[in-house]
Amino acid sequence: MQITKDVLISDVIIRVTQSKPSADLEIEKAQVAFVLDQVRWGLITDKINKQFAKLYQIDPVYIFTEDNLVPVLTPRQGAVIQDNISINLQFAPLNIYRDRGVIRVFANPVVVSLPQPNLQFTLDYGSPVEMITAFELDVIRKLKFSKPSLNNLKFRREGQNLIIYGLDVNTYKMVNFSVTYFPRISMLEDLNDNDPVPLTEDLYGPLVEGATEIIFNEMYKTFADIRSDATQMTNYSDNRTNDKTS
Repeated sequence: MQITKDVLISDVIIRVTQSKPSADLEIEKAQVAFVLDQVRWGLITDKINKQFAKLYQIDPVYIFTEDNLVPVLTPRQGAVIQDNISINLQFAPLNIYRDRGVIRVFANPVVVSLPQPNLQFTLDYGSPVEMITAFELDVIRKLKFSKPSLNNLKFRREGQNLIIYGLDVNTYKMVNFSVTYFPRISMLEDLNDNDPVPLTEDLYGPLVEGATEIIFNEMYKTFADIRSDATQMTNYSDNRTNDKTS
């Protein structure tokens, strides 16, 4: 089954309305899409964390690679050395345990036509860039040797940006980057109805059930019978009667 935006939203609406959707439905499709996104990202994050813990292979549908990312220098007023270099990702990575949302970063040399005097450029294509944590920054600053450099690049993630250590105003134009990560991509509101949604089939049921329960509770202040077995359904007519008499 191809999982599309329209399939997901329609399934949730049918479950919420007990297969009797009407034109005056209180909740808009955009609201259904928003709830689906929140539940979907949570389910995907949990699944990836479990796959990491069990050393399973990660489903490729959740992996995204960006190539030829150009670093940007953001000047800092009063700084002697201008080395505030970063690259911006198209999507924000998922918040995976131990900040594993970014899988790998590769640096590639840029061939420049102008001469670069006094610069030794020995970076190879696909040179790995290792991640450091915020707690390691003070240690790196105190090192006299083995500091990040053009041949020993490091990165740290801040939201949707990767801060690159080892480049400065003289060298940042000599490198571009390839980044592979788990993105929070394809918000449903940005997709067409028939566009496929990056989702494995094992998460389809939990996604629709989770979104249905949230939306039903918001609409009726009770819980939906998402399993159609009468174990979760609160009598809505009784609730309406109680509201009128109170």
